[in-house]
Amino acid sequence: MALDYRKCAQEISDNIGGGANVVSAAHCATRLRLVIADNGKVNKAALEEVDGVKGMFESNGQLQLIIGGRDRVYEIGRIFRNEGMDPKHNPEFTSVELYQAYADFHDMMDIAEGIISGAAKEILGTYEVEWLGEKIDLTPGWPRLTMVEAVKQYVGIDFGAITDDAEAVAAAAAAQAGGMY
Repeated sequence: MALDYRKCAQEISDNIGGGANVVSAAHCATRLRLVIADNGKVNKAALEEVDGVKGMFESNGQLQLIIGGRDRVYEIGRIFRNEGMDPKHNPEFTSVELYQAYADFHDMMDIAEGIISGAAKEILGTYEVEWLGEKIDLTPGWPRLTMVEAVKQYVGIDFGAITDDAEAVAAAAAAQAGGMY
């Protein structure tokens, strides 16, 4: 049976002392973060019994609830970080965050490939794009490389064969001097 999110939200509200007891609230896909005005009004035992609440903990003055009931969840959100701005870092951006039960990094690579190549095909009508004068083929079936394999293929350094830091530094300096990057 599917989780009744409206009922879950009402029960959470009832057990934290109502909406008036919430100073601020934020959510991140499966996590609900609440700053509570009066923690004495929070019924933690009852919160743990709410259908859909999979976990609860307190961190940095926040009551955080893990909400479950779906195998896959996602959030597309505007993010603002107060870290300053320079030509390479914009403090405001949009992110996509997703979680999938029983998935591993191979599944996540397949999803990312599908989103990017699908968007190119839908928007441009082709998998071929040009970026800064370089033609890029986004046709699905992208190669999967470990970081060691990618460095070996594109830079010419086999970090799998390097045994210590000094050898790694020397190999990187040689590759840089040879114009590899």
